Amino acid sequence: MLKLATLVYVRRPGQTLMLHRVKKAGDMHRGKWNGLGGKFEPGESPEACAIREVHEEAGLTLRNPELRGLLTFPQFRPDEDWYAFVFVARDFSGALIDSPEGELAWIDDERL
Repeated sequence: MLKLATLVYVRRPGQTLMLHRVKKAGDMHRGKWNGLGGKFEPGESPEACAIREVHEEAGLTLRNPELRGLLTFPQFRPDEDWYAFVFVARDFSGALIDSPEGELAWIDDERL
């Protein structure tokens, strides 16, 4: 079965917003750092998914996220192939929230 998701790197000068996945019990990515994003909802475009996921996970409203590529994960699970649309977002507004997914942090680019 094919699954679709987004991965978004929110950028400001010299820094990237990262999510430390430490809040959800049973999270297969627990303890890892990643960009924001998640699964598509039915009928959703990649851009709409990216905008929605960043708002849900970080409280930020994106404008014009830039599609940068597509990651493929064949047999990520035995019966699932995943495609992740990768975006970079530089135009956003809002303030960070207490994310339900983990701890948010602006990381200096030289540390990534």
